Amino acid sequence: MLATFEIPVSQNGELPEILEAVFPAHGQRFQKNYFGCMIELDITGAIKEWQVNQIAVSGVETNVCIL
Repeated sequence: MLATFEIPVSQNGELPEILEAVFPAHGQRFQKNYFGCMIELDITGAIKEWQVNQIAVSGVETNVCIL
């Protein structure tokens, strides 16, 4: 599982408490500078390492999160 957070995280927030409680210990967290996270090399690199053919994406503003 991978979660992204917009910079500045202190202003934009992190996972809500209810999601923090179930976020896997091995989950990855990244801060991003852009709405569309696929422009961030560290995030795209992490996803490529998964070696999967499909992923599910969700977000608070999904239309922006999947950009």
